[in-house]
Amino acid sequence: MTILNRIFRSNKEIFPELKPGDRIRKVVECYIFPDLEKLGFKMHKSTLSITRKVGDFKQEIHFQKNKYNQGNETVGFSLIFNISFPKYMKWHLKNYDIEPRNDGIAGTTVWGMKGWRTDFSSSSWYDLAAENNIKMIKAVKHNILNVGLDYFDSYSTKEKAIETTLDSGSHQARCPLLFDLALILNNKDLGETILAWFDTSVSKEKIIFSEYTLKNVELRKEKLKEWL
Repeated sequence: MTILNRIFRSNKEIFPELKPGDRIRKVVECYIFPDLEKLGFKMHKSTLSITRKVGDFKQEIHFQKNKYNQGNETVGFSLIFNISFPKYMKWHLKNYDIEPRNDGIAGTTVWGMKGWRTDFSSSSWYDLAAENNIKMIKAVKHNILNVGLDYFDSYSTKEKAIETTLDSGSHQARCPLLFDLALILNNKDLGETILAWFDTSVSKEKIIFSEYTLKNVELRKEKLKEWL
């Protein structure tokens, strides 16, 4: 690397003296998290994630490190958005005598998020060693605040989570979870709609589901019969 290149890189990089993992963490902590902290988010340095609680749901932005990160040559990260329902585990155990596989409501990488602009990124990764760090961070923050938070909002309540999933035209494997949300809301009509939505995907769309999903849907159909 020439002296000119070193000068150019030093002018556009933030915390270049740190190891990749530490550098990403420091960038998130100092340049991305402050704007989110004002909105009620907390940062978890050990897991490199930012979370907040909205009603019964937990919203999480996880910064995934590229496993090929090395020195100051590759310092890549991506973002994953997740919404979970922590109380669901105990509720499910109480109502079905078994814990569910997880408490997830929804989740996506930013590359599957409608409206997320991929400026300053390549092959699904942001790379602090390859782009102007200030411009990249500005783009990431803009996406989080204007696109990512809208994604969170679309799943911010049980009613919204059901509506958003039904409107998506996909994710039918979430039928058992959606039915349970309707059950918690004591909305029988909505529960029936969710089961009909699933049956349509099987009979008309010919979607093949795992035995685990089919078994759990049948449990919900039995639950519907017991619903007063």
